[in-house]
Amino acid sequence: MFKRYSSSTKVILFYLSILIGLSSCNVSSSSDESKLTPEDAINSLADLSPTEGAQFFVDNREQYPFLDTLYVENIVPIIGQCSFDTIKAVKEKVKKTPADKALTPYYKDTKNDYLAKLNQEIKENAISHKKAFVNFIIPAMQVEIDSLLEKDMDEVMNKYAGGIMNWRKIKFFLGTGSDSFERIWNENIDNDKYTECVAKYIDTYLDSLAVQRNTYYNDIIGKGDFKSESRISQATMDLLLAKKCVREVKKFTEKEKEEMTTSILKDWVVPTILGACSGGVGTAVAWAYDAGNLLYDVKVTLDDIKSQKLESDEVVKYACMENIGFQIRQAYLKYYTGRVFKNIDENSDKLYKSISENL
Repeated sequence: MFKRYSSSTKVILFYLSILIGLSSCNVSSSSDESKLTPEDAINSLADLSPTEGAQFFVDNREQYPFLDTLYVENIVPIIGQCSFDTIKAVKEKVKKTPADKALTPYYKDTKNDYLAKLNQEIKENAISHKKAFVNFIIPAMQVEIDSLLEKDMDEVMNKYAGGIMNWRKIKFFLGTGSDSFERIWNENIDNDKYTECVAKYIDTYLDSLAVQRNTYYNDIIGKGDFKSESRISQATMDLLLAKKCVREVKKFTEKEKEEMTTSILKDWVVPTILGACSGGVGTAVAWAYDAGNLLYDVKVTLDDIKSQKLESDEVVKYACMENIGFQIRQAYLKYYTGRVFKNIDENSDKLYKSISENL
């Protein structure tokens, strides 16, 4: 005999059966929606960026094994036409999958092209850095050197020919002025000060280039730092008083303006056609010491000398300034420029090598 259910129980069972049915429908529907077909995969990959598509492939390949073949045969050739940066990013996403191996030939080809372009760009940057040093750093350096020279020579001239009625010049008439002038020169021309001035500009410039290279490296590699060599070997300046300067001091002091004009044209203007000197800083200093050329960016012109507009003391001052300036320009600045250029080239080569090894 079957047990009979009460009417209330029948209602409950009825609703329970409905709920179970609905639940079964939902499970079936969810299962159908989650099923991925090759066509669905292609459509999805088409709507994604290369790196997003690579992540989609990695996330779903274990559940849908057909994705390996589909991605390698249909997507990898397309990725292979992209830039090196894109291929590299995708390759990192699909590590240890068949797509990784399939992308390798494209990666190698584009990497070689990419490195060739980088090498050219780094060389062009080096050329720009050299031009900037010559066109901007050296002129700024020379302005400060001029200022130091003028202050030092003002002090020298004050001690040599200063005092009431310029009484110190009397020594020259007694034949003792030359030694006195040389002593005053040596006491007031501080070689270390000029060396430090040049070093300050060079160190600051090379430090700025080191920052630029590190930024460039990080933009490409994305991690780590590039260490530049930002110091060069320094040559302490030894600014000498040329014998011709002492001769001119005597002539100017004795007011021999006519002889002074002839001498200044012969000894200080004509040598400008000699050009640059090679053979290292020592050779250049020796040559600059004996030569001299046309006034080192000072407030005097050749016309002023010819027309004898300058006081004798001013001519002494500017002649000596020119001699120091010429030594600095033709010997030391040429030496330092060569060292800076070598530093730029060596760091550029080092930068390219580091990028190629870590790319």
